[in-house]
Amino acid sequence: TENLLPTFQISGFVNAPGEYRLDSGMTVEDAILKSNGLQEFANYDRVAIYSLDYNSPIKSTNVRYVGIDKDYLVGNKVKPSNPVYIKDFDRISVLKDPNVKEIYTVSVVGEVISPGTVTFENLIENMSSIINKSGGLTQSASLESSYILRDSLPLDFNFKNLLQKRAFLRDGDIIIISSNNDEITVSGAV
Repeated sequence: TENLLPTFQISGFVNAPGEYRLDSGMTVEDAILKSNGLQEFANYDRVAIYSLDYNSPIKSTNVRYVGIDKDYLVGNKVKPSNPVYIKDFDRISVLKDPNVKEIYTVSVVGEVISPGTVTFENLIENMSSIINKSGGLTQSASLESSYILRDSLPLDFNFKNLLQKRAFLRDGDIIIISSNNDEITVSGAV
């Protein structure tokens, strides 16, 4: 009844996620090395290991969170300080470092002093901050008819309360500040 080809799976912030053969006495660090090491922004302090639960009628796995020994990964030690051994069918998930955030940029065009790309400093920025980073509004700006483009679709946004903080904008959005001097062209059989 013994499994002659024991395996484990590894996913997340490793260079080669997948299923691998489990060798005898293999630690979580050995599993990471087998998957060609960690990607940039991997969390060294919290790696999840999901193991089959053979005792509970309702639980499928038990999870434990472990830290990994960086010195062992780079070859400065012969074995990890606190080795955590993995078992057959274990699934290892290397998580992203929670202190590393995505970089969001939006484009501001139209009636602002310096149209162009604006990069967020905080996860949530208000519209006033974004417009200020674009040099502020021109005298011809019309907030009532301004809008946001996301994936080529216009989104309605109330520009009257520019100080309201909302997690509304996404990376790649285009903020169109309209002009109150827009011309209207009429053509055809009028």
